[in-house]
Amino acid sequence: MERRTKNSGLRKGPHLSSWIWCMFIKVFCLPCIFSECFGNNITLSVQPPGDRRIFYGNPLEIFCVAEGGDLAKDLELLVNHVPLNTTIVNETTIRWYEERPEKQSTTFYCNNKRTNKKCSSKVVVDGYPQEVEEFTCLSKNLNELNCSWVPPKGNQLVVNYNLTFLVNDRAVLPCKVHDEVNVSWCVWTTKTGPGVPLYRQQLDMYYFNLTSYNSFGSISQNFAVDHFSIVKPDPPTALEVVHNESCCSHSATIQWKIPNNMVDLLKGGVDHRIEYQISEIDNTTYFHKVDASDLPPKNRTYIYELSLPFAHWEYEVRIYIKPKKAKLDQYWSDYAFIMINTTSEKPPRPPKIAAGSFHQQPYLNHRLLKIYWSQLSDVEEAGANFTYRVVVWQGNKHQTLSPDNKSLSYVSLNASDDPLQVMVWSENDKGLSEDYSSLYIPSEDNTQDLHVESFTKLTHENGTNELSWQKINHNKIDNYTLFWCELKTTQTCTGRMNFTTLSPYISKHSINLPSTLYQFAISANKGFKSSGMTWAYCDIPKKGMEWYQIPVSLSHDSTSVHTTHINLTWAVQCTFSAGFLRGYIIYYCPVIETSTSCYDNRNYTQHIDNPDQKSVLVENLLPYTTYQFTIALDTASGIRQHNNTDRVTTLEDTPSSPTNIRIKDITHDSVNITWDPPEHKNGKSIYYNITKTLSDGTTDYVIVDTFTHRQITGLQGLTNYTFAVKACNYAINRCSSIVPKDGIHVRTRIGPPGRINSAPLYNYSLGTINWFAPGHVDLYQVMILKNKKEYEISNTTDLYIDTVACQGNEMSYQVRAINYDADEYHGVMGDPDYVELPVRTAKGIDEYVGEWSQTYNMPCGQSGGLTLTLIILGVFLVVGVGYGSLKLYKKMKQMEDIKPVFPNGLNVPEKDLTKYGFGGWTQTNKDEKPSSDEMLLLPNSKSSISPVSPNVKQSIDNCDSSDHTDSTALSNNSEGHIDRQSSISDTASDSSLQDIEHGRDENASQGEASASETESSRESSPYLNDLAFKKNPNSGYVQSVMNPNTDLSSPIKSPQEPVKSPVAASSSYVMAGLPPPIFTTGLLPSSPPPAGYVRADDPQARLMNLPKLGPSPTKLFGPESLPTLPLPSPKKGEDSSYIQLQCLESLPNLKVHEQPKPAASGYVSPEDAVLNKHLTNMMAARAPVPDTPILLDPDMSPDAYCRFSWSKDPSIDNFNSILVDSSLTTPKN
Repeated sequence: MERRTKNSGLRKGPHLSSWIWCMFIKVFCLPCIFSECFGNNITLSVQPPGDRRIFYGNPLEIFCVAEGGDLAKDLELLVNHVPLNTTIVNETTIRWYEERPEKQSTTFYCNNKRTNKKCSSKVVVDGYPQEVEEFTCLSKNLNELNCSWVPPKGNQLVVNYNLTFLVNDRAVLPCKVHDEVNVSWCVWTTKTGPGVPLYRQQLDMYYFNLTSYNSFGSISQNFAVDHFSIVKPDPPTALEVVHNESCCSHSATIQWKIPNNMVDLLKGGVDHRIEYQISEIDNTTYFHKVDASDLPPKNRTYIYELSLPFAHWEYEVRIYIKPKKAKLDQYWSDYAFIMINTTSEKPPRPPKIAAGSFHQQPYLNHRLLKIYWSQLSDVEEAGANFTYRVVVWQGNKHQTLSPDNKSLSYVSLNASDDPLQVMVWSENDKGLSEDYSSLYIPSEDNTQDLHVESFTKLTHENGTNELSWQKINHNKIDNYTLFWCELKTTQTCTGRMNFTTLSPYISKHSINLPSTLYQFAISANKGFKSSGMTWAYCDIPKKGMEWYQIPVSLSHDSTSVHTTHINLTWAVQCTFSAGFLRGYIIYYCPVIETSTSCYDNRNYTQHIDNPDQKSVLVENLLPYTTYQFTIALDTASGIRQHNNTDRVTTLEDTPSSPTNIRIKDITHDSVNITWDPPEHKNGKSIYYNITKTLSDGTTDYVIVDTFTHRQITGLQGLTNYTFAVKACNYAINRCSSIVPKDGIHVRTRIGPPGRINSAPLYNYSLGTINWFAPGHVDLYQVMILKNKKEYEISNTTDLYIDTVACQGNEMSYQVRAINYDADEYHGVMGDPDYVELPVRTAKGIDEYVGEWSQTYNMPCGQSGGLTLTLIILGVFLVVGVGYGSLKLYKKMKQMEDIKPVFPNGLNVPEKDLTKYGFGGWTQTNKDEKPSSDEMLLLPNSKSSISPVSPNVKQSIDNCDSSDHTDSTALSNNSEGHIDRQSSISDTASDSSLQDIEHGRDENASQGEASASETESSRESSPYLNDLAFKKNPNSGYVQSVMNPNTDLSSPIKSPQEPVKSPVAASSSYVMAGLPPPIFTTGLLPSSPPPAGYVRADDPQARLMNLPKLGPSPTKLFGPESLPTLPLPSPKKGEDSSYIQLQCLESLPNLKVHEQPKPAASGYVSPEDAVLNKHLTNMMAARAPVPDTPILLDPDMSPDAYCRFSWSKDPSIDNFNSILVDSSLTTPKN
């Protein structure tokens, strides 16, 4: 019980109010005071002087006074170097006043700012002493009493203490108080002396009085203390183990004593606390408590039998005592301890083994097995030399194994694929455990179908291990067994194995474990079958999760690699809980084969948001470029980068076009072309192809290896050329496109003209000397040399010069060409973006003189020599004309009997094939001569000609005036188009048109060529030679055999895409089912065009034009311009199988008229050329309408239409046979 009495002390000095002091100082003291500070004359002082004590609640007033000429404005009052807000009393004094200052102990400084002199005064503001805190007492084993308290922190003045206690209501001598910074105390002992109070050990209660005092007064406090509740005994002594025969492996008998004071002086006795700790097992701060409440309170010696859990183990035993009256734990004594070791015994149990507690690995013709079990804890070993005994039965054989000393958790053995039975005992120096554990290991075949795939462990930071795996159908298994152990060796448990059984319906499991790293395995079990242990393939630790590499395989199929895209596939070897894996990120970039760094910092990414997707098509790649692909996983814990890469090289492709093409150093006979390699080679090696195109369309190809420049020589001066450079790939033989699209057009420079290659020729008919131009020429010079001495030079711009009369015995001619250059760019033209134009630097005209030609010698003799020459030429001319007329007459006679009927092979019905000697339409490799009917189509055939009726003979006579007659055969398919084959008259017509275009020089040479052709026509013409024909066994037509040496020029491509149609073969008959050719006046190539249209531009004229000039139009003739004839009605009694066609020249209505203009598009539609419906009527054996005209063959010459006949007799009618074939075969279009 605490009791307190508060007393007030007396103040020192008079009790005057502050205003009285102020008036006194102002009126009486200040005028006569000398400025002194602590007795030192420094012309500065603080009033009141010295240190001051202010009772809490009173005001505080301080004056600062200056002397010696200093003024109040030079003064300031500082506290902790901070000026206070003072007031000026007079010229030499300042004042600080505070109505109720807080408790404090502060030093004030009066400072002269001018002289920096200071005078200080310490002021303490405080009140009466405050009460003490935490008054406590402690008796140490009843030998010494110690009472302490904590002084309050609010005291500003020094406080002194006086402590005593009452005995029989009288206070004993006060104790000596010991002071420290935060505590004060007194001590009483059983030792007495002068002025030292004695410790009363037998008092039940202590009543203490504590007095606190300072300069203002004092207070007192009373405290009551229960003596025997504050005693802290000394620890027990003489603690030992008492050995007796009844001691066993799970208990120990101990004995100890308590201090004598606790037995003799302490009222109520003591309590005991007994604890033990299992060594190496328990935490160092953890102890097992033993119930010792049944022990007596006041025995001097105690004996106690302590029960312990494990045999053959060490324990630490501690014993504490405390007075029964003490309530707080602080009064427990210090402990007495002893170390105890229990005795040994047999192991209490065998190790635990779960289904599937084995791991197998196939090796050659057997398997390597590791058999695991859950070890006993160290405290369960119960004896020395602890181990496990393993007996393995396989068939009728067995073997006994012991685990390796490094690990007692498994044994390893080599076994066949047959099943095994395993038994395991625990063993120590006392013997084997009473029981054993058993494990059945099935054959290897019975373990494969239960294998668990993609077993994954994900450890979180809070110690939770999240496990997942690919689920197995629950109907196939009974349960899963989950194993785990501390991670010491990867995929091997060297420490203690733990396991638990899981439901077959789950595919994920979470388990909380301590911070130590663990590794996990799982097995699937079905009856006696088990998959065995499968270690976690993905073991993701909680530390460093951001850098853990989740196993991912990234690959590609070689068949999926293309020039600009590739198909990538990947496989994640782990399973995750829903929502953990959110997608994938593909990183790729081009790399150099010898480096892994991205080329030119070109990095690309492709995001896949579907976590179930396992492939992606990466597009927009560069051909023949090596790319490096990596994959990252987008997970709930962030992006997981991986080092697994896949390098792929795309296929080669067409290179891009060369860049920066320039044509420079242009001369009259050469240019230099330079270019830069293409931006994308798209292949291992490339070469360059330079195309040179002349103005007439002639093209040269110059192949360059790997150089990026080329000099083109052999050019002609002031000539237009088109150059193009392409980059080509060696491997795939493909070239880039041309840049620019139409090539680079350039005209060469004006230069010396070429030499006239041959000597000038004398033209007897015109009396001129002619020569051929060697290219572009501005002027020709002709040098005439007379008698090898005198000569004269004549200038001309023509390709000829009139001869002069002979002077002397001999005259000779030589010609040379001259060019003049006055152009600003020397005649060079081209696109400035690609062509460097030379600029003239000197004024005037440059002259370029060519070389003299060879000499033409013209002999000069008597004047009669020329006349004789003319007579001889005239005789040869008359003989030649006569011979030619005779041959022409014979040819006409032979052609009169030609009947335009088809060969018998074409019109024989299918049912009458056996009547004839040939084998039908079967194909044969033998050359067959044409039949007699086929020979009727030949103008010089030696076969006999069938008799002709009088009517037909008369029609032949009416056609004698026709000079050019050709045989014609038509198909009976009136709806098809007709293909006109080449004939002699057509060839002559084409030749005449070519002569008109090429001028008189070519006309003369063409005439000579025609004469020679007439002479040799019988030997070379396919119409006159039986060897020139071959029968087609498939169609029955007689076709001419093409000479392999014949030069067929390629048709010129049209700017527009033509409509494809069959190309006519060279023959002397008309094929049914082909479109009719069109007559044109333009020059066409020797072979017909490959399509059914007529080009609108003249090919020769187009070749001579420069680019960007319009094409020359060509005059066309369509079917509407062909002549027609009225069909006469057959007379009664006459053969109706033939019709008579009148000669074209005998018809008055067939005059030369202006031909209709061609269509604007330049095309003649095949639908415009159709056979007249009378041909259809005749095939159907109906009489024709007399007044309806028949459309004749538009491809034949108009003067060749004399007669046209066919037969209606099915046995000889070729139309019917064609109709039969047409029903079986489909004509090719």
